[in-house]
Amino acid sequence: DTTGGEPVYITGSNFGPIGSPIDSVTYGVDGNDLTQFLAAADKVVCRSGYTSVMELAGLGKRNILLIPTPGQPEQEYLGKHLQKMGLAECQEQEAFSIEIGLHTAAELPGFALLFQNSETQTNTSDLVKSFVL
Repeated sequence: DTTGGEPVYITGSNFGPIGSPIDSVTYGVDGNDLTQFLAAADKVVCRSGYTSVMELAGLGKRNILLIPTPGQPEQEYLGKHLQKMGLAECQEQEAFSIEIGLHTAAELPGFALLFQNSETQTNTSDLVKSFVL
């Protein structure tokens, strides 16, 4: 339930975690549902894979904390590059702090910066969200 402010945990496959499952985990969400979850989210913590980044960019999201998968150079590069651009906070998995990461991410303009129209001062990410929801 994204309207009540409860966190939603989504994994990338239909298989649950080893050990006890977390009640609010959603496994193997399809693309449309994932887009709706992301559009409704106030904060996002995810890997910095290309598909995840493109979803977030297309929605003009902000408050993003990226955690690259260790040993995946493209994710490590994307995360650091987006951090340098001020679009997301990026932390290594080994030094991950959700409190610090989300606090820093809240101060960044995020992908909404890419959708700013300087002439009208409108944000087209609102238009994108209206088609998704």
